[in-house]
Amino acid sequence: MNVFAVMDARSNVNGGKLMEESIRSILADPGILGDAAASLARDADIRLAGVSSMQIVQILMEVESRFEIEIPEDMIRPETFRSIGVIAEAVEVVVKQQSPVGKPPNGEPMDRASTAGTRLRAPGVEMTSRADESVLDGLRASLARLFAHEVDDHYTAPPVIARSVSERAGYPSSFPHLLGEVHGALPGSGTGPSDLVLTSAACHHLYPLISEEWRKELGCLSVEAACYRGEATAETGRLRSFRMYEIVRWGAPDDIAMWRHRALSIAESWLRDLGLSIERAAANDPFFGSAGRYLASAQQSEQLKWEMLADVDDGVNQAVASVNYHKDHFGEAFGLARPDGSVGHSACLAFGLDRLLLALKQRYGSQIPAWPETIRARLEL
Repeated sequence: MNVFAVMDARSNVNGGKLMEESIRSILADPGILGDAAASLARDADIRLAGVSSMQIVQILMEVESRFEIEIPEDMIRPETFRSIGVIAEAVEVVVKQQSPVGKPPNGEPMDRASTAGTRLRAPGVEMTSRADESVLDGLRASLARLFAHEVDDHYTAPPVIARSVSERAGYPSSFPHLLGEVHGALPGSGTGPSDLVLTSAACHHLYPLISEEWRKELGCLSVEAACYRGEATAETGRLRSFRMYEIVRWGAPDDIAMWRHRALSIAESWLRDLGLSIERAAANDPFFGSAGRYLASAQQSEQLKWEMLADVDDGVNQAVASVNYHKDHFGEAFGLARPDGSVGHSACLAFGLDRLLLALKQRYGSQIPAWPETIRARLEL
């Protein structure tokens, strides 16, 4: 039976009043609605009352912990968390369906044992030849020209970043399965996790810089970084170490929303000019766990992230670029305040340079001198 049909059938159950009060007590947390939760109507939209997506995640996690349940994946979507009444009905259904299951597992460690002892090169970690590097240089130069009229400065970031910056960006909590840590000597004696982690997204390097140095109401920077993500497969293009070129813009919400649409069109045209067959698709980031499934659902339903996909191998179609509207996520995290005191919004346009190289080779072949003259000229090869 459809779980939402079950919820509707239970909407007038008298015992639901106790569940509603329990949900109301969660919303009364000072970090969510505080005292305002007491007067909130049963069917009032909690988002209109000021509850953000991150606070809904907080509600989801508290519900699972308090009732020792795991909300099914098909229920982790915005409509399940529309109001106190709807949340209460959903939780009642799950409580009846499930025995206590405890908290969601933290995930199994990636098993690379199948490659141990049989090869010295790790899956998802590739070398780049001089010829391939010349293509990457051409892509970099072409992107720099494409956005030269609006980018204030360009940075090259290291492969590591302060753990505190990654935590403030929310990466370890949202993507613990992808994060790479740096271990080393600790003050005093012994070894362990250091104050650094591997760079997971190039743009994370820019937000402290924007907050501390680029004190502008509206601005745009670009950055390239060698990134790491603990991808679980060795599929072509599913790299654990890769280079990311990003353009980040911040400012007023309306300006950033408009820039996101424009950047998506510019990037798609640029990719098509390289002769790539591009598919545009609404997407979501691979958030972790039950809370992550809600964030992914909300991100996709609001179409905050779009990917541009191309063939990188026979039968393998992957994102070679994406544009992501963060709303006020990084503005809140890094204090990107506007002159009127409101929180600045941001968006980023990201290009996976290594995947672009794979897509171009898939399109034109591995012999770069044999590529069409128009493409070679565009990349200054």
